[in-house]
Amino acid sequence: VISVHSLEDRLVKQAFREAAGMKTSGDTFGYMPVQYLGPAEPTPEPWVKILTKKPVISSDEENQVNSRARSAKLRVVEKL
Repeated sequence: VISVHSLEDRLVKQAFREAAGMKTSGDTFGYMPVQYLGPAEPTPEPWVKILTKKPVISSDEENQVNSRARSAKLRVVEKL
C-alpha cells in the first residue's frame, strides 16, 4: 500500500500489524506481540507477514525529479 499522508500511513501500519497478529498495548510503548498482553479477547491467527519493517521512501534523486514523491510511503505485506 502506498500512503501519501501521515494519518493514512498510521492507519495502514495499524491495520497491517493487527493482520499480522500484533495488537496495540494501549500505552506509549507501542505494539507488542499478542502473547505479552495477558488475557484479553481472542485474536484471529495472523494472515499476513509484514515484509517491510520501515516504510520504503523515495530517494533524494526521485524527490528532485518528482517533488510529490517526497511524502509517499510504501508498506508491503505478504498474504499467508
